Amino acid sequence: MSTTVTFFEELRIRKDSPKGAELVRKLSEYILQYNGMKDLEDLTVTYLELACGDERATVEEQTDVEPGNIWVVTQDGFERKSEEHIVWTQDSPLIRLAGNLNPAREIVFRLSGSMTRPYTANYTYRYWLSALEGLSPEDGVEYRCAEAADADERVVAYHLNGIRTEEVPRDGSSELVADIPCWYGELFSIRVSIEDEERFGVFEEKIGGAMQALIDDLEDEYLEPDIYEGGAELSGSLELEEEQIPGFLNSLQAIADAAKEMNAEFECAGELLPTERTNNGIEPFAVLKFTAEDGQVAMTACRY
Repeated sequence: MSTTVTFFEELRIRKDSPKGAELVRKLSEYILQYNGMKDLEDLTVTYLELACGDERATVEEQTDVEPGNIWVVTQDGFERKSEEHIVWTQDSPLIRLAGNLNPAREIVFRLSGSMTRPYTANYTYRYWLSALEGLSPEDGVEYRCAEAADADERVVAYHLNGIRTEEVPRDGSSELVADIPCWYGELFSIRVSIEDEERFGVFEEKIGGAMQALIDDLEDEYLEPDIYEGGAELSGSLELEEEQIPGFLNSLQAIADAAKEMNAEFECAGELLPTERTNNGIEPFAVLKFTAEDGQVAMTACRY
């Protein structure tokens, strides 16, 4: 079974790192495995950068790049080669640099984009979790990633540096990410359920109305409440600009309050990633999380 993911990642290898030679080989393998598109159905690269000391190769998306195509990187930009299943051409600056990485210099790799792949395909964090196993702080290696899948309310967020080995907790204040202007989540869901069948008519009116008010505030023509006997759901992708967040929280709480008034159970779940790139080419590593407990909506965050 396949999933479509949006992702961005960064690997830094300190100059003269004890693990430098080994990780240079793994990084070259990682870049080259995209050729042949093993286990990939499609790939779009938004931004790619590989730097070794003062040498640098970059790739940036053209405005007409669409998911579902495979793209070759050339010195002149992108060229569509769907039928050849080659991503990086042998004469590209990226491949030349990837084949000549020097572990005596600092190495930085950044990649941002989207892909459709089987759940277990060995890309992004799945590749690097095993490649960086046993890392220590003295190794001078740092890896960060963020990934959102189209069928999961959670995002994947890792910051591996020899100290942290688990996912980054999302329990910080939203003030940590107050400067990030726009957020996106592949899947956000709201669920309300009621056991009292006699009150379902009122439930449909109140909960359906509160959900529609949230949709109207978002001005999202694709969202639509699914109201059925015993419950209601609202789910789909979600894009929020910074100025919309207070109103979105109020609308969520209004649904929760209506559910509490009717003795119904309210749940909401979703994690969002930044959508605007910073001056280093990729999105900032941060997560905005929405949850509800005992009828109270909460928003927490992390930055790493």
